[in-house]
Amino acid sequence: MPISGEGLDHGMVGRRSVNSSARFAKITQSGILVVLGLMGCGSDSGPSSDDVDIAKSVESGFLAIEGSDWKGADEKFTTALDSKTLSGDRYEEVLLARAKARVRSENLEGAGEDILTLEQGASAMDQVLALKAELLLKKGDQAAARASAAEARKINPKVELPPGLK
Repeated sequence: MPISGEGLDHGMVGRRSVNSSARFAKITQSGILVVLGLMGCGSDSGPSSDDVDIAKSVESGFLAIEGSDWKGADEKFTTALDSKTLSGDRYEEVLLARAKARVRSENLEGAGEDILTLEQGASAMDQVLALKAELLLKKGDQAAARASAAEARKINPKVELPPGLK
């Protein structure tokens, strides 16, 4: 499920845009879908309080990103990821969002670990490589950052790259 409503476009994550209301609606809708997906079809047919808490953590994480609260987003996404209840696509989306939050909050070691995990086969590899380029820039490795950005552009010429690599 997309973070920004147009694919996993993390170039827009944390920035205000004209589509903020639309993105908020998508994020809220995604949160509701996570709750419904986690509910199951048992005779209780209601979501457990843990499922609701996880959905709230994910939603709160995306809201924290909207407000550029990178450390808050990291915490909320970590809570959701640690639950081990997110589906594959949702897990990837949340892990990529947490990696972005970690890069922006200067938790470069944590971001690197998330990116390594995502490099094992994420469906949005262009976004992973663009985020890796941003991480490498923060670490001061210009050459590796340019190489990662070039790989991302091979996959998707329109991928949003960090300032300094556009």
